[in-house]
Amino acid sequence: MPTIKQQSSILSEQELQLLASHSNTSQASTFKAYSYQYRTPLANCQLNPSDSIEQLILMLGASPRGVAVVLPDTIESEPTLNKLLKLLTRRADIRVFWLGQLPSMETNLSAFVHCINEKRLQYNVELWQGYITRTFAEWLAKYPVAFITEDEDKTSEHQDALTAIGLQQVEYFTAQAALTDINDQKLLIIDISTFELRLVDILNRLSNLDRFPIIIIYGQLPENVCRSTYTLIEHFGFPILASLTVIPDRAQWRKLFSSLFSRVYLKHWVNEETIKTGAYPLYNLDTQMVSSYFCLYGMSKEQISTLPKPIDMRHVINARSLQEWFPDGIKREMRKQLAADLSCDIYHIDLCIDHPERIQRTSIFFTALVMARLSKSKIYWLVENEHNLLTDILKNFPISEVILSERLSHQLLTDPSEVLLAFLAQAQAQQINIIASLQQNRSTNEALALYGIETVLNKQSYIE
Repeated sequence: MPTIKQQSSILSEQELQLLASHSNTSQASTFKAYSYQYRTPLANCQLNPSDSIEQLILMLGASPRGVAVVLPDTIESEPTLNKLLKLLTRRADIRVFWLGQLPSMETNLSAFVHCINEKRLQYNVELWQGYITRTFAEWLAKYPVAFITEDEDKTSEHQDALTAIGLQQVEYFTAQAALTDINDQKLLIIDISTFELRLVDILNRLSNLDRFPIIIIYGQLPENVCRSTYTLIEHFGFPILASLTVIPDRAQWRKLFSSLFSRVYLKHWVNEETIKTGAYPLYNLDTQMVSSYFCLYGMSKEQISTLPKPIDMRHVINARSLQEWFPDGIKREMRKQLAADLSCDIYHIDLCIDHPERIQRTSIFFTALVMARLSKSKIYWLVENEHNLLTDILKNFPISEVILSERLSHQLLTDPSEVLLAFLAQAQAQQINIIASLQQNRSTNEALALYGIETVLNKQSYIE
């Protein structure tokens, strides 16, 4: 088996390395499960036991979607259990198997499968595996793929391999046809050794049509050529599932699609409970009016649509919510539908990001932020801690508003550091508004006015 050296903007390094060892002779399990101090093997599962809750939290936090976790009832005696329960509330895609006696009322675990003994655990795990298998097969059968290649012999091999794993919507294009005929496919596979491949023209046309499919590239070319091609595609803002220097075999194709399914799409097939959450008002100190709803991550479109709708009320949507509502990216024509779903004006939708330093400036997401600002939307940046006060972000990202956390807001009024004051000065130089997370009152308002702050995020007033 040749070594595969690859890159990806979606998969982790660990997932990429699995491709190198996942050949047709490999019998690696599709299903991954984690556990707390439980080591009995589960049929067709790769079981990853942990000895502490802290270790389990780290493992689950880095896991792809669609995994399972086994929790014996002895875990209730652990003092840090609540930390794990908070993670499981956020990651409702994780199937929880509770082994032993039912959890007590004090254990706030909203969704789990109760297994009174190990025999029942094995049975329930098999049911879960069957559900995931059927879901994956349904997704594969309907998933539209475009494939650019000129090699007829290899095309026949790819057709056999992709049909064998369950793909039914694959359309093949020559280099010439790819210039005009690729349209709404969600995945684009490119043999970059294709003769007379006009890659830049293809990418230009798709981006002009506001089409940004996920891309896989492969080719038996020098590694530096593959890496340069990866950089070129990334520069155009396309997400890249993998860049491979060898032709994938059937097992590797299946692993690629399984990774794509779990990373990007599985959340929308798994029945997840909506996190009970709401919005905070953004209060303008000059007008004495609420100007925007700050909609917390986890709110559904239906919840946002039912918020009170005064005239000209703006809605600040967490960017992670948008990414989950639209896993394929937000196209221009979707904006009107989003506004209709949220029951608000199309020009009254703003975005909030948490960690802009993690956003690649060549990514589709960064492009979307720039286009949103050019369309007169506001981009909010929620800063939690002093070490997140990065002035480079103020200079190079399309931020319009910065929200200081409650901690930083109180620090500003009581004992502001030089780092915080320098950050505020840079924000003012870039004409970026600062928002404090405080309850408004006369003394607070007067203190904030000294720093030119005209808006507060009032967490004492919670709107559902």
